[in-house]
Amino acid sequence: MSEQDTVKDDELERLSPAELARMVRDKRKSEATYRTRLRDVEAELERVRETVTGWQGSELAKLAAAAGVADTALSDVPTHVPLEAVVGDDGLLDTAKVETALDALRAERPHLFQQPHVPATTGAPNFDGAGESKAATSWADVI
Repeated sequence: MSEQDTVKDDELERLSPAELARMVRDKRKSEATYRTRLRDVEAELERVRETVTGWQGSELAKLAAAAGVADTALSDVPTHVPLEAVVGDDGLLDTAKVETALDALRAERPHLFQQPHVPATTGAPNFDGAGESKAATSWADVI
């Protein structure tokens, strides 16, 4: 202990109990102020985290839609591609990681992606076994 600490201890011994109680109250009040500020900062930090996570999720959904994920399956993407797996060290989405994850998802779960449109037969089917008819079907043929 330094000489100053000893002097302070000696000074504390000379203070009246009322003065010591006031000092303790002031110290507790000061500490309470810091605890309140800490809780406020922690709450703000949580709000910012939620905002950033929401932004990251919406960006992932945009990239997934651009990669061909069906509109009805966009809500399933975060289940199969967790944000932690595609966020870089800087907190931004790493497009290379996103592309790799979506390619893996396409290989694993192709039903989540839009299927290429395959046109129906070009003509009315011919049920005589000779293949398709080249003539288009009209309502007159049906009726």
